[in-house]
Amino acid sequence: MRVGFRIMAVLLLGCSCYLIWAWQRWDLWNIAHDSSWPHSFPYPDNWLMALEHYLDQANPAREGAFKMQGEYQQVKVLLGSLVGLFVVASVVFGLPTVFQLTRRVSMKQRGFPMDTTSSGYKSELN
Repeated sequence: MRVGFRIMAVLLLGCSCYLIWAWQRWDLWNIAHDSSWPHSFPYPDNWLMALEHYLDQANPAREGAFKMQGEYQQVKVLLGSLVGLFVVASVVFGLPTVFQLTRRVSMKQRGFPMDTTSSGYKSELN
């Protein structure tokens, strides 16, 4: 059970890191100034573009009108929300491991050293 929580926490943290990188890649500066954009896998550029095209087709302009905006900001907000969700989930799954490790450390530091070699109590008056 504990191993499952650790594995899930590591996987969720890895997904969070990849989504943070995708959020950083979905920047107008990267799109406009990188001549080889979109890059192939492992870069998230292709699926970010596919998500933008999907959202653009899902919200078409009304009849006789044209769209003044794209779905760029909607993709950015969706990525930010997913990053937050995955970070919170990785923290929740990682907390049992953190509590277990801190409990082990606190158990080792509990108590005080005792001298078991001396025989009884020695008074200062004797």
